Amino acid sequence: MLTLLTRLEDLPRIEGLLAKIAAAGGYDKQDNDAIISALARLSLEKRAAIVERLIAATAEKSLSACGDLLMRAVPVLANGRNTDFVDAAVRLVEALPGDPARPAVPDMWRQGRGVDLGFIVDLLTALGQIDEALAGRATDHILAWPGTYRCDAVLVPAIRKLVGMSSGSAAVRRLRPVCLDHLRARIAQPLEAPKDWRRASALACSCRHCAELGRFLADPERRMWIFKAAEGEWAHVEGTITRARCDLDLTTDKRGRPYTLVCTKNQASYDCRAEQRKQDLEPGTARSVIVWATTKSLPRGEPVSAARRCGSAPQGSFAHHASVGCACSCLVQGYHLAPLRAGRSASAGTSMNRKPAPGASKATGYHTVRGISGG
Repeated sequence: MLTLLTRLEDLPRIEGLLAKIAAAGGYDKQDNDAIISALARLSLEKRAAIVERLIAATAEKSLSACGDLLMRAVPVLANGRNTDFVDAAVRLVEALPGDPARPAVPDMWRQGRGVDLGFIVDLLTALGQIDEALAGRATDHILAWPGTYRCDAVLVPAIRKLVGMSSGSAAVRRLRPVCLDHLRARIAQPLEAPKDWRRASALACSCRHCAELGRFLADPERRMWIFKAAEGEWAHVEGTITRARCDLDLTTDKRGRPYTLVCTKNQASYDCRAEQRKQDLEPGTARSVIVWATTKSLPRGEPVSAARRCGSAPQGSFAHHASVGCACSCLVQGYHLAPLRAGRSASAGTSMNRKPAPGASKATGYHTVRGISGG
């Protein structure tokens, strides 16, 4: 309907329909195409006022849609008068979710209640175009509630995208070190496959069956535990295992009565951490979050164009870059790094270990190299 009214340039009915959308308290992000097109037919003053009303009325239930609306409205509707949208931006910042422990109104157009990375990208992009002070206020709020704005699910991928868009806003410059510290801390943790069958054994329940489960988990030699009990008892033990996220594969042997719960140890926790480490070290993760890699940003040493093919950083850093000329890592650990193909030697002037670094894939052939920031 809104698209049809826009084609007819029926301005009174356009305003009336937009008012009804606001009164409904929520709308779909896909409607923003039609809303932006309709607003473009109105006067500059009405555009900003209607965007403000829409955000004020619908942000609680349609947060992502409102972020997308504000981000798209500035370049299309402002006509250079970006500050006209300050009131709309204030409304959006005031609607930001906070304490995750408090009941929240779910986004009616999305599954779940969390803030997604696309909203953060839209929010900071829009605020950076409208008012840096508001962007700073939003950043303060984001940093105050890490349980809502999680690093892995929201901030790291959002900052990656913003850096890729060459966003140099103060908000991005503040959030980038937070993401880097998060990645550094996790990658610095030791990563080693289990040497025996001992597994984490902290359990919330201390009943006799769960105590037996705990002893099994802590046993370095036992791989399998067969628990035969009444259905209610083994269902309770199964629930304890699920809540504690134990490294166990569970099967139910229904031969005979009572049924038997068969628990077999695995290394799911290690596999999960190994996969996370792989993702953290992939090109486009740590590399993209770090500073915009230009020759001017090198602390000291060779320019980017003179990067050597000399392997990767030692375990504990998160640089293992996949393209010659990437200088990001030297801004983190003081190393100038580039990939080394398996079987090739490093360039002259570097110190290296012929064996892959501990925890690194044998196929990558990562090696330590001399630092460039310390001479």
